[in-house]
Amino acid sequence: MRILLLILVCAVGCAEAVADPVTPSPDDVPTGFTYSGHVVPVSATDLRAPQNSFRIGGWSSDSGWIKLQDLPPDGSEVKKGDTVAGFEFRGEEARPRVQDDIDKALAGQAQADIKIAQERRELRTQLERQSLEAQRLELETRREGVVSKRQSELAKIAYAQAEFEVKGLRQRLAVLARKAQSERAYHATAVARARGDMERLEKIKARYEVKAPHDGVLRHARARRERRKVQKGDGMPAGYKFSALALDKEVQLEFYVPEVRAADVKTGMSLVAEHTASGETATVTVTEIDSFPQEMGFLRDDNEMPGAREKAYVVRARFAVTPRSMKAGVEVRVRESK
Repeated sequence: MRILLLILVCAVGCAEAVADPVTPSPDDVPTGFTYSGHVVPVSATDLRAPQNSFRIGGWSSDSGWIKLQDLPPDGSEVKKGDTVAGFEFRGEEARPRVQDDIDKALAGQAQADIKIAQERRELRTQLERQSLEAQRLELETRREGVVSKRQSELAKIAYAQAEFEVKGLRQRLAVLARKAQSERAYHATAVARARGDMERLEKIKARYEVKAPHDGVLRHARARRERRKVQKGDGMPAGYKFSALALDKEVQLEFYVPEVRAADVKTGMSLVAEHTASGETATVTVTEIDSFPQEMGFLRDDNEMPGAREKAYVVRARFAVTPRSMKAGVEVRVRESK
């Protein structure tokens, strides 16, 4: 019984200890707010990875992923039409096959021309020979009265037969001319189709090179998962924003405020932006708050991140004076100014 009573007393004491909450001191309660953000160009055109799919003749490829092979340095000034990015194009593997189709079509065209020319020469030779024979037999028919009636009749029959052969050979030459025309049209179409595949290959290849839509400054986007700027060799899904072409060198701050904390930030409010690496700070003023919240996974291009389904507002702020360290793509912490 004594042992049982001791166990009951210990259980009650432990329950009271668990049930008794510890009241935090005022110093332990967090004050203010801190949000993560990054520096972005003020006015820029987004540049996105092209679609990685194509079909050329019997060769096809379809992938939702594409590799960045060439990218000028961040901050490069480019002119309209300059190449600002090059992506891996696997369609080059189809080039030998397309060229082989062109060579086969051209060879078929040449062989058809040679064959038609040979048939034409043979028919013309036969026609000339038969025409001479018809002329000889026509002379034989003029010997009527000199030779026997039987020989005269045989000469007339032979002459008529020769004339018939001449007429047939001329018709065969006319048919051959029409055949040659059809053959040329057929092989010209085959060659044009094969060359069209090569032209299509070049056009598709050109799609894998992104050109500058206007003059500006190249600002590379931030690779969310790698936590750095996009660089050569990175793989990304088609349509992914890999860079932006800014109209000028001016930058601004962009950060995300959870929907439940929307009341913390107002337009015109002054905040402090702190460089996450150097610790350098700068004063910013909130200029714009999006009207509708969006999921954090969508805003950060990472649907696997913790809290990806949490909704937040996109907030933009301008620097009073932009420090040199606050370049496009840099991550910062945003907090209340004291």
